[in-house]
Amino acid sequence: MNDFACEYAELLKQTIISPTDSFDDKYTPLEKLIQDNAPKALFRFRPCDKNNIDAFWRDRAFHNIPENFNDPHDCLVYFDKAKIENDIDSTVNIETLLHLLPNISKDFFMGLGLPQELEDVLTGKIDFDVQKACEDDPTLISSAASFFKLTADNLINRVKEYIRTTPKIACFSSDINSVLMWSYYADSHRGFALGYDFAKLQSKCLNCSKKKCDDYAETYLMPIVYSDERYDATALSGAFYTTAIANNLNLHLHIDIELPDRLGFRKANLYKGNAWQHEKEWRSFLYSQNPKINHAPIAPTSLYLGCEISPIHEKVLVQLAYEKGMKTVYKMKVIDDERGFRLGVDTIELDPGKLPE
Repeated sequence: MNDFACEYAELLKQTIISPTDSFDDKYTPLEKLIQDNAPKALFRFRPCDKNNIDAFWRDRAFHNIPENFNDPHDCLVYFDKAKIENDIDSTVNIETLLHLLPNISKDFFMGLGLPQELEDVLTGKIDFDVQKACEDDPTLISSAASFFKLTADNLINRVKEYIRTTPKIACFSSDINSVLMWSYYADSHRGFALGYDFAKLQSKCLNCSKKKCDDYAETYLMPIVYSDERYDATALSGAFYTTAIANNLNLHLHIDIELPDRLGFRKANLYKGNAWQHEKEWRSFLYSQNPKINHAPIAPTSLYLGCEISPIHEKVLVQLAYEKGMKTVYKMKVIDDERGFRLGVDTIELDPGKLPE
């Protein structure tokens, strides 16, 4: 990793924003580091299909969920299950059960696949003196711990699924000359790439006064952290578990539900394996109150054509670029007069009299 990547990874790790912290005060040093080291341009590689060409014309940057990405580890967080189970073993006792069981909604225990007798007890169908039973049979404490471990395991799986199916993300690269990026994401060089000015790579909505508009969407840009280890969300598990239990508690039991790190969910979406370092990826996060919104109004500043693009797609894209007011289009080419493996760029000036026929 270069110096910025190392500094960024370390600062991201150290930046923990608790519920009582000022978000802006804590986040500003990280934001400044990103802005001071941001590339002048970022690129998005696309195949030539109807949706992508239409998005180019309409200045729409579509965001997708991680589950649909090409890396099965993308946004797949790590939980240290052994630590979580040890924490449960150390906290489950008679006092815990006496405190929790009377206050948990009976519906919470339904459908968990518990033995019928245990479900009948927990749902109140059978009278049961918890304290006397635990004193008569100490193994009930370990049985209760096993139950909580089961619910914790189910919760972890749901949290993992949530992180991979909820955030809306658009991926960019700082390297327009990457042969692999053109191969992966631009239909083996038959597609195109859109260039964006980093300073302008944010939703136009941020400068709009209509914050409650149905189409309002905010975007935030951050670089990926490449690592040999997935993001460790174990420290957040207590808050997740408390939330899951509290959602099934009667109102007279008051529990504060707060994540210990308000950046936790965003961090979960920023770690990728070192094998992907060549992508030099930056991610745009889309936030909107409208769940149907999956794109942000972001205008590209440049258009690059793949070296294997078809004549008809080249003609269409160049014409659209001209109508959008672009003065120049770039076309990638294979450099074959040297021994290296390198792509070059040709320039197409958008003179009305010289557009492709």
